[in-house]
Amino acid sequence: MLVLFFSCVPNTKLHLKAPTEIDFKLSGNWIFINLKLNQTDSLKFIIDSGVDETIINTRTAKLLKYKFDKKGSFSGALKTDSVYYSENNTIFIGNLKLDSLILVQIPLENLEETFGVTIDGFIGEALFKKYIVNIDFVREKIQLYKDSIDFEQKDSLFPIDFNIINKCPVINTSFILYNNDSMLGNFMIDLGYRNAIAFNNPFIKKNKLLSKLEKFYTFNATGVIGAEKSYKTRMKTLKFGKQQMDSIPYMLSLSDEGTLSSNDYDGIIGMDILTRFASIGIDYKNNKMYLGKYIYKSDSIYSEVNCSGIELKKIIGTSKVIINAVYENSPASEVGLKEGDELIAIKGIEVNNYELTEIKKILRLKGKKIDLNVKRANKILLFKINLRELI
Repeated sequence: MLVLFFSCVPNTKLHLKAPTEIDFKLSGNWIFINLKLNQTDSLKFIIDSGVDETIINTRTAKLLKYKFDKKGSFSGALKTDSVYYSENNTIFIGNLKLDSLILVQIPLENLEETFGVTIDGFIGEALFKKYIVNIDFVREKIQLYKDSIDFEQKDSLFPIDFNIINKCPVINTSFILYNNDSMLGNFMIDLGYRNAIAFNNPFIKKNKLLSKLEKFYTFNATGVIGAEKSYKTRMKTLKFGKQQMDSIPYMLSLSDEGTLSSNDYDGIIGMDILTRFASIGIDYKNNKMYLGKYIYKSDSIYSEVNCSGIELKKIIGTSKVIINAVYENSPASEVGLKEGDELIAIKGIEVNNYELTEIKKILRLKGKKIDLNVKRANKILLFKINLRELI
């Protein structure tokens, strides 16, 4: 069992004497930065502590006329697949240079359609192993610096030790389920996972978690490679650092491939947890993570979970938004919405006036009645959907 020890001195602050500070944009709960790859113009990459190689979207690679002449395998969260890759690539982030990189080519269109954003690639371990990374969610700034950190006593940051497993940071933490079962687990810190927590399949089976589900729904989780049927429910409490969090949604993955099938750790902690803090610092050199001030406030208007029972996707290169799935016994199924319906308008406003993330946010207005206009078999239909939390 992996045992990590929390520091008994919580009043620690990083001297952020960073050689480089860069802007980022938080979109769809992903951290997007602009970087240059080899001799290219600026590309949009996601910072992801859960990937051990740098990924480029197949579409972007073709536009840049890159050649990938080596073959290997790559494990995403849900699936493992054969991929092509190239060696000796160089990335420029501001005035910083990362060289001798392996670049893996993977089609990311499924992710782009599901979340309605353009993605040129993901960068992870190549950045974290060379630089200490501090992510300021309030200012949307990242500080990257190479030297060891000096410390200053102050109340703002809390240190957590982690181990590096499969090139990714893994911490130990505790949680309590709604049946009052108290558990410990080892969780990868995954900046590329947009949601709160996901449990690995071996941990689910070992602890018979499916038999302990009360209120839940099933859905298709989408990863860098593939999609997989999963369950979503809530836990009673999560202890993260010195912070206790209540009623946290979590996913149970049934994948028998990819990192969520691993026995090396028990699950992943993602952005819905990490963005509750003003900042996070990740230091691979000293195996420490630093949590800033806890700034989360419960939202009485928007839910953290699905309130409609529909999944949407945006067709790349168009303004079309399609209902990709309808959950059983949900507000959407109750009014007759169907998979394949094209969403034309929401609240009387055409969908081409919204980003997909904005539409999904509207559909999390718990307790509200929303008008949806959809196109089905060349007919425009109106549905009035009563939104409610599914868990």
